[in-house]
Amino acid sequence: MLYNNMSKEKSYEQYIEEVKDDVAMLEFVPEEFKIAEFCLKAVKIDGYVLKYVPESLKTAELCLEAVRDRGDWLEFVPEELKTAELCLEAVKCNHELNINSKNRVLEFVPANLKTAQLYLEAVKADADWLEFIPEEFKTAELYFEAIKQDGYALRYVPEEFKTAELCLEAVKQSGYALEYVPETFKTIELYLEAVKKDCFMFHRIPENLRTIEVCIEAVKQDGYMLKYVPEHIKTAELCFEAIKQSKNFVKNPAEALKCITESPKTKGLCLLAVQNDESGRETGAAGEISALRYVPEEFKTVDFCLKAIEKPAFYMFRCMPDFLRSKIRKRCYEVVKNWIVAVHFVPENLRDEVLEMAANKFQQESKTIAQKIYGFAHRAKKAKLRRKRRDRKTS
Repeated sequence: MLYNNMSKEKSYEQYIEEVKDDVAMLEFVPEEFKIAEFCLKAVKIDGYVLKYVPESLKTAELCLEAVRDRGDWLEFVPEELKTAELCLEAVKCNHELNINSKNRVLEFVPANLKTAQLYLEAVKADADWLEFIPEEFKTAELYFEAIKQDGYALRYVPEEFKTAELCLEAVKQSGYALEYVPETFKTIELYLEAVKKDCFMFHRIPENLRTIEVCIEAVKQDGYMLKYVPEHIKTAELCFEAIKQSKNFVKNPAEALKCITESPKTKGLCLLAVQNDESGRETGAAGEISALRYVPEEFKTVDFCLKAIEKPAFYMFRCMPDFLRSKIRKRCYEVVKNWIVAVHFVPENLRDEVLEMAANKFQQESKTIAQKIYGFAHRAKKAKLRRKRRDRKTS
């Protein structure tokens, strides 16, 4: 076996380094090196090393270090060293153990040490322990401590233990706990706390309980929640808050603006939406939708559009009326310079000029890009001639 090839001439430090690389190597370390100090250093590197430590060298200190690394290393602790303190450390130090590993930890706790205090400390550390605690130890206090650690643990709580106070605490810790709250405890206060914790719970609230306070809290977190706000509550103030916040989340201001009806959709609100709109500014991703698309036509003046695209934005430019694009030649150039495909939306009477300006600019910076633009311009001219010939034939 490869492990048996370890040379006995190696130093103490070399063996420590080899154990760092592979803890199983401890099994093949010569007995003269397996002293208490060596084993303690190895266990501090990885508690699993305890499996290979000789029984005569397993001390209370060594075993405590091992279970602090991971609770299910309790398996390798001698029965005579399993104290209440050590078992308590094992259940507290679960370090993202999976369900099977959690169950294994309790399997190795002696029966006389499985006490109410042990289980209480366990759920304080991780509410998922509730799944493995015997029924006779499940009390109102135990459930409340579990909920304080993780509100979503409400799914483990029997109906007879669910109180208004417990459910409120649960949604304060996890909005998703709302799913397990009995209907009798679903009050406006509880819904508000659920939304504060997770705004995506907003659409699960019955429409008649979506108060102004609850709606404001939802859109403060994500402007897209405006989609679920009742029409009679969509005030200018609420819509302003939604537009202001929407750029910070998955949905851009376009989605929030889309949800606003004509009444509170003012020119100032629309300008805020398009100025906050980051769609297409960095990547020009094809899936992006510009907020300008949802701005009423009467607001789309030259002044408005210039303010809207103070930073070149292809998708906003695409949504501008043709007559406005014709009036902002310089901005056409700025947009095409950043995204060559935007030339499709440049008015025909400006296209050649804008392409030439962009190509000249890139000629100084990158010959390759300039060649691509010239090639694009050439293809665009040929396509234009083909269209003219086709139009003559059909006329």
